[in-house]
Amino acid sequence: MVRKINQYKSLIVTGTDHLENNHFLIDILSSLGSVKIISNNNIRLSIQKKTFDLIIIDAVSVMNPSKAVTQIRDLGFNSKIVVLSASTHWKIAKAVIQAGATDYLSKSLSKEEMLSYLLKILI
Repeated sequence: MVRKINQYKSLIVTGTDHLENNHFLIDILSSLGSVKIISNNNIRLSIQKKTFDLIIIDAVSVMNPSKAVTQIRDLGFNSKIVVLSASTHWKIAKAVIQAGATDYLSKSLSKEEMLSYLLKILI
């Protein structure tokens, strides 16, 4: 059963809980449904209490994105995890994919490109 676009639940994992650092992602993800933002320190509690269709990790603000992906997978999260970064360094991308991320994306994507990609992996 395919859900309506506005029914997806997304989680953004950042180094802080500050909304102003995440306007780009909030704009995109809110068009898909509900969005929750948590700090890296609150991953365990948030995943245990909620069911999410997508987790986006802001690699710039999370100290170790590979560790965050591993931690999330170890909690039994089986849905999509996308790591978003300004860096295009292939070693970082390889590390997060090996840790269990669905994909590693550049922050240079436009809102339209990001939304199109997220819809493709969610549907």
